Formats: sequence, C-alpha cells, structure tokens
Amino acid sequence: MHTKLIEIVPDITVTEENWADWATRNVKENGWKVAGAAVVAAPVIPVGVGAIAVGAGLVSGIQNGVAWMRGSEKIDKLEFSKSEDLRDEHGMPVQINRIYAFHPDEARQKLVIIASEFHNVVISEQIADLVSFIRGSVRAVSIYITVESERKGKVGGLLSRFSFKAEGSVAKHHSVELHYDDPEILPSTERPYWLCLFPEVVAAFRGAQKGSIKRSVSVDTTFGLNSSLAEQAGIDFDWLGRQKFNVEARFM
Repeated sequence: MHTKLIEIVPDITVTEENWADWATRNVKENGWKVAGAAVVAAPVIPVGVGAIAVGAGLVSGIQNGVAWMRGSEKIDKLEFSKSEDLRDEHGMPVQINRIYAFHPDEARQKLVIIASEFHNVVISEQIADLVSFIRGSVRAVSIYITVESERKGKVGGLLSRFSFKAEGSVAKHHSVELHYDDPEILPSTERPYWLCLFPEVVAAFRGAQKGSIKRSVSVDTTFGLNSSLAEQAGIDFDWLGRQKFNVEARFM
C-alpha cells in the first residue's frame, strides 16, 4: 500500500510571469532539459541592466536545477483549479499551499488527507476496522487495542471519525478500550479495507466461540514515503517504520 503527496498551489498564468521567473521555475521543476531549451529560446535583449537581470535569473534557475537533480524525490504540485473534485478527511475542499496525501485505498481516489495528519487518520481507520471485524465475529465483552511506534520518539494522538470512545496518550502510542454490557455479534456487509494487514488477528477469531484472545502484529507504515518527503510534508519521522498493534478481546 502506497500513498502519493501533492501540494495545492495557486493557478499559474504564464502571461503574468517575466521571462527570468519562467526560466527559473521551469528549471526547478524539470531540470537541465528545460534549462537548455530556455537558453536556445531566450529572446535577444540589449546589453545592459535588463540583460544582466535575465542572466542572473537564468543562472539562479540553473543552480536550483542542480539542487533539484541531486534530490531523488519531490512533491508534485497541483493547481487549485484542477483539484475541485478532491476532498479531505473531513469532507472539505482542499486548500491552497497545503500538502496532502492520497488515501491508499484505490476505491477512494478522490480522498486526500492533510499530510501531517496522514498517519493519525490511517491508524484511526485501522483500529476502527479491527473493532468492526471483532464485533462482527464474536460477542465481545471488551476490546482493548494499543498501537506503539517501534521507533523511539513522539507519535501524535488518535483522530477518530467513529462513535466509539478512543484516547491517545502523550507519547508513542494510540489506544482504545471498549466495554459492552449486552454483547452481540454485529456482522458487516463489507470487508474492512485495512483487515488485510492483520491476517494473524483474522485467523485467531475465525470460529472462536467463547474466551479471550491476545495478538500482537507489526505493521509497516512507511507507505512508500522516505525521510526527505516526510520532512517536506511535515510528517513525523517516527511513522516511517513499523507500528506494533496489540489486540486483546474477551467474548462470550
């Protein structure tokens, strides 16, 4: 499962850019090929201050192009007018000058998540899918799930779009503890999207009748992102590794 980062930027009107700014921007975005084309296509300008300014802009652009070529990753930019069909995790339109991550579920191609909150939202969904699966399999009396980063450092609090009560600790883990006075099986018509990451949990609850189950599962949460992209997007480095899910349930 992978995600892709995009930055929503203002619409660019080419006619409003001077030649030096156009050359600089294109070198930043595309590297040497456009730089070469810019040199060939450069308009003839009388020698003087104007020519010096254009030359300085081109040199600056080429230098930025070199810096860009040294980096193997970049965040794609999307003009605001082309993002009208995208919605964030709250159902709101995207905002200019903000970085988003696409949801890994290909069935939700128009759903993006604020990049700095991406893993919080994903972990929330994963916990919710586990709860839904457990309650659809057994008559749960209690469910307790914790998620800990296998890296040292801070991990943000839990964001939940679901009705069950959940709390996030101040450091390194998410948790949810649920109790039911009238246990019942609540079958779901759809298989939770994130369940494929938890085959050990699925196997443990298959055919279970009465008792308790404890399972720990390690899940990769890099989603194809590297530290450079994470830093640009404001993503906590601790997410670029594995998270340990501890799942406990009592049922009757």
